[in-house]
Amino acid sequence: MHRISYISIVMLLIFGMFGCTKVVDTVSLEEYGSLSGRVRMFGENGFIIPNEQATIRIEGTDFTTTSDNNGFYEFTDIPTGTYNISYKSSSTEEYLRQGVIVSVGTNPVLLKDVVLGQKPLSSVSNLRIEPAGFTQKIIGDIDPPGGETKYTAKTVYFFVSDDNNVSSENYVYYYAVSTRTNTFEASSGSMNFYTKIPDADTAYIRAYAVTPAPEHFKFSVNTDEYGIETEQSFIPSDTGTNVIAFPIN
Repeated sequence: MHRISYISIVMLLIFGMFGCTKVVDTVSLEEYGSLSGRVRMFGENGFIIPNEQATIRIEGTDFTTTSDNNGFYEFTDIPTGTYNISYKSSSTEEYLRQGVIVSVGTNPVLLKDVVLGQKPLSSVSNLRIEPAGFTQKIIGDIDPPGGETKYTAKTVYFFVSDDNNVSSENYVYYYAVSTRTNTFEASSGSMNFYTKIPDADTAYIRAYAVTPAPEHFKFSVNTDEYGIETEQSFIPSDTGTNVIAFPIN
């Protein structure tokens, strides 16, 4: 009788040890973290867009939020992992921040500011060369025209190259001008052809309306081909003017 009781107790202890171990092994403890940050949005004139709210979405999840009027946002109770986060507003293009790591913690992971710029609303055309006293000027048309104040002025970049396929992506340098009328212009002497492309016989010029990044900021953008994150100092219009050839030697 005592022997049977002893064996039973041993078997129960062994079963209890292995049984408990099995239960603990199968329990999944999901871990969570939080994210916070700020979105800054600038209009075509380079000034912040007032009261503009951005939609922020964690791709592959149901997490979506809207920034407040100051651009701040926060996500809580996010399962730990690596995510891509989309930022977009009604007046700016989408920006995709990739490889954001959410780790366990009670304090939100503070992300670097995202800076979004409005695609220029103006179109530029009819780039041409006109005489201007003892020199010449490069002039074009812009629609709608710039306004009377610095808040409504428009910015145009002349992109210059020794390649006749010059564009906002293929250039040696650019020259910026601001306009408050329906034309924009620059004197040929101010554009520094001789120092910027000294070995060229001809400067090829094409103009684009742009949204310039304000001082101390650069726009958050993605490249088209690979979606790689980068920053740039301006956002050009989709199309530019015609290309003109300016003889410099």
